Amino acid sequence: PRAPRVLLAEDERHLAMLLEQFLIGRGMTVAVAHDGRAAIALLRGEPWDVAVVDVQMPGVDGLAVLQAARAIPLGPEVVLVTGNATLETAGAALRHGAYGYVAKPY
Repeated sequence: PRAPRVLLAEDERHLAMLLEQFLIGRGMTVAVAHDGRAAIALLRGEPWDVAVVDVQMPGVDGLAVLQAARAIPLGPEVVLVTGNATLETAGAALRHGAYGYVAKPY
């Protein structure tokens, strides 16, 4: 069986490295984008099973990455992550089609 493919979009490099190693250690194939533009380019370039996306990134934010993922036929499930969890942001994430929403630290 093929390893699940995970796109990780996280601008905090240390946190991205920790989560990347955690996922690889569980048998997943992982690619990391450190900003929203890079995440969208990766989303459009190849198929992903899951995208774990930080909401607050410089330039293009996580909600825009979520919308780009939802526009891809058979696109990945998207889990949004934030250090500033609010009910408003969580509601927006779910309304825009996020699979889930996780508050940092996770």
